[in-house]
Amino acid sequence: MPCCPPHPHLLPAPPPHLLSPLHPKNSTNQCLQVGRWMGRTGGVLCNVNQAFQVAVYTSLKDSSTLGALSSDLKEEVCRMSEGELKWHSDLFELIKEHFSYVYGLFTNPKKVSELTEHTQYIQTMVQRTRSNDYNGWKAVIGQYAAEDLEYPLLPFINDKTPRERMGFNHRQLARLLVPAKYITLYKENPAKHCKAMAEAQGDIPVNASGIPAFMYKGKPPGASYDQKNVIGGFGLGFIVTRFLKHLLIGPSATLKSKPVPPDVCSNCALMVTHKVMPEHLSYVMLGIHSAMSSVSRWPAQDGDYNWELMHRKLLEFL
Repeated sequence: MPCCPPHPHLLPAPPPHLLSPLHPKNSTNQCLQVGRWMGRTGGVLCNVNQAFQVAVYTSLKDSSTLGALSSDLKEEVCRMSEGELKWHSDLFELIKEHFSYVYGLFTNPKKVSELTEHTQYIQTMVQRTRSNDYNGWKAVIGQYAAEDLEYPLLPFINDKTPRERMGFNHRQLARLLVPAKYITLYKENPAKHCKAMAEAQGDIPVNASGIPAFMYKGKPPGASYDQKNVIGGFGLGFIVTRFLKHLLIGPSATLKSKPVPPDVCSNCALMVTHKVMPEHLSYVMLGIHSAMSSVSRWPAQDGDYNWELMHRKLLEFL
């Protein structure tokens, strides 16, 4: 599977002062930033303790406070894709370079209990970050999912809209959620397929094997999908671009046609991330799907759609 190309023109070059190393002295702030970075990249559903074991032990070996990997975790590492292993490596390098307090816990055997306590806090931050991000996206999905930001989707939707009017029960959202590889079939009879997908029936399966149309370039999204080149246009849908700006720079950046440079309070600066990572696309995809879904709580099973499996498959795809 070809790798996803870098996402173009989303983050303007940051000011020079944002490129300097970030070393927050407060231990809580360091753990908070590590948790946010993990959650918004490849770790939205991760077990932080296991992620640390993989990231740290593979780099420090016998110098690690965490000790040797369990046999089960070793087997899991062997099954990891190249991209997953790179994410763990990036996590270690991020902590080593920018978060000296957390890094010190990895190398000091006398601080095992302290490491355990902070690992639990980081796990909480991963979950809280995901919840805060995704819950906020429900309020803007009706505007961001419209081709023209000045004309929201109709019927109008926001975070107050009953869930039974969302997902495949909403004619415009249904077109965005349909798996891209079934776009041609869907267009033959939208009303029929929309009703069938809402009832988890019919000829178009909605599960972790299909990437939704909104992830692809085109107006409407998915118009550029090519079965022979599934990576072409992937991650370039206008809805994806808007939510990436919302996530990494700020909501105000989404509403402006010209690039908005990040500042010291932007999420990309706080996460020491000045480019769109492939893992961001997976995080954004799950969040957009959640905002559109008729399921009341995430990550509840959405018909045949399994969020965790979709996340893992997309990371492998990227």
